[in-house]
Amino acid sequence: MALEGRLAGDGDHYALLCSYTDDLSDTPETTVLLRAVDERDPQPFRGLVEAADLAAGTHTLRESRFTRPEEATQWWDRHWSRPRTGVPIAPPPAPSPAPEPPFTPSRSR
Repeated sequence: MALEGRLAGDGDHYALLCSYTDDLSDTPETTVLLRAVDERDPQPFRGLVEAADLAAGTHTLRESRFTRPEEATQWWDRHWSRPRTGVPIAPPPAPSPAPEPPFTPSRSR
């Protein structure tokens, strides 16, 4: 995967702040938020999103850069608050019906 290669290649330059994978949607996504180790980086925060198109067998990696942590956090919140299409979660099972009382024959006189 492209994201895995990017993280392995840049591992000495960035610290992982957080990550999340949504694997329930029709297009699974993994998102990571990074901070540059080098204090001189003018845009030290990176947001990376890898989206998979399972039908086509492809992955798309996008990157966003931010100067301040608040900008990165807002980007994260906006990204994960958008509507998702996904596999519906199954409803809880219906309660079992109450058992019927045992049959007792009636007596005739």
